[in-house]
Amino acid sequence: FDFFDMIPSDANLAGYSFNQTHKDPVMREILGNKNFRAGLSHAINRQEIIDLVFIGQGIPMQVAVLPSYKLLYNEQLAKQFLEYDPAKANAYLDKAGYSKKDKDGWRLGPDGKPIEVAILCRADKKFMADVSLMLVEYWKKVGVKSRVDVTERSLVRTRRDANEHDILIEDFPGGARDAFLNPVAWVPM
Repeated sequence: FDFFDMIPSDANLAGYSFNQTHKDPVMREILGNKNFRAGLSHAINRQEIIDLVFIGQGIPMQVAVLPSYKLLYNEQLAKQFLEYDPAKANAYLDKAGYSKKDKDGWRLGPDGKPIEVAILCRADKKFMADVSLMLVEYWKKVGVKSRVDVTERSLVRTRRDANEHDILIEDFPGGARDAFLNPVAWVPM
């Protein structure tokens, strides 16, 4: 037997993909707004997620190639919008055009209704629901209503492929697009 240190290629265990081609034009406008996504990203306490869900095993990072892949790693993409800062989150959400709130404090979308997003989550990976439930609480603090829809894996894929979702959590392999939010990249200690 030989033993080898392996570098994981799936850098991201909990990446969030925003449906920017949503069938509903109002949701498409909201989810396609980079400032909206940046605001939600700054509302996430990634270190708390790492500590509570992943028992301290991970580093805060966007969906991006791991630093160990030196030729492909892009620090700017990996670290953009990572800082947990509710004030900055609120500023980005205001800049996105969603500064108006209803009497309960929920941000109003372009249609004048409270913004509410559903996070589509696979039932076979409990940690995804755990992380998503934490995001519901973080986003509530900045006035964005959200819920977690825990669904069987094949139905998640069916809904994704049919463009019938708002936000999808997946364990994306390394890659970098600002359409994603990623609370944690798993790095073995």
